[in-house]
Amino acid sequence: MIRKRSQFDLLMLRLQLGLLRHEKSFARWSEDVREIAGSLEEKAGIPMVRAELELIIEVQTDEFWQDITTAMRENVRSICSKGLLHFYYTGGGPQECRRARDEHIPPCT
Repeated sequence: MIRKRSQFDLLMLRLQLGLLRHEKSFARWSEDVREIAGSLEEKAGIPMVRAELELIIEVQTDEFWQDITTAMRENVRSICSKGLLHFYYTGGGPQECRRARDEHIPPCT
């Protein structure tokens, strides 16, 4: 999971650099983040995901990306610190969903 968190952090760094440099790559990186958010939204039945659903839904809107700030980007990156990326990368199948309901899933480290 550490590797997956590092990949997400790298994606967020690329996103930030694309934003600061006004690069076309910003659109590509933001689409990747939207894809992750969309996948997480599909897992809204998991309590940990449901707790962050407002942000997950907001990230998928055009309005969110129009005036994005460093603080907003960091807020999105915090998805990992809450352990939600685990459900994206594992697929969050039925066994994973039961585990999430029955026990605390530790955050990414």
